[in-house]
Amino acid sequence: MSDSKRLKRYAEFIRTEDKGHAGIFPDEVGEFYLASEADAVISALEDALAECEAVFDANWEADQRAIKQWQAETGEVKVWPDRCDMVVWLLNKHDKEKAAWEAKEKALLELVNQQAEDEGLWFDATTAPEAYLQQELRKLHVAIEGKSIGEAILNREQEKP
Repeated sequence: MSDSKRLKRYAEFIRTEDKGHAGIFPDEVGEFYLASEADAVISALEDALAECEAVFDANWEADQRAIKQWQAETGEVKVWPDRCDMVVWLLNKHDKEKAAWEAKEKALLELVNQQAEDEGLWFDATTAPEAYLQQELRKLHVAIEGKSIGEAILNREQEKP
């Protein structure tokens, strides 16, 4: 019998069988409680039961989302995968997506570095549109490189001859 069912059955026993008697009754692990403690015991058992059910429900919902993803990707809509196989499949999917993300990030940083070295973009602006373009490009570079704007300006000033 599962813990949640045992706790529920025990709480029902306390609630129905021990209606305020001052007697002593054993619990399932060999400890004894006074009947006057029944409400506190019931409350503690119901809290434990609620926690067990919440954990079960969270796991169940996560499994169902993973099963739906697996079914959609494999095309086997009427099959539930073995849980271990599904976890391996999810880990492989995660690794592929992470590798794709890292490749895109690397390509983006390479583009930023190419633009940073392009003298045509970093001339002294003479018109407002040129100044605005340079300002926005600097903000973009800072955001992609993860630096603060002040740090980026200092680095840029130090690189000038």
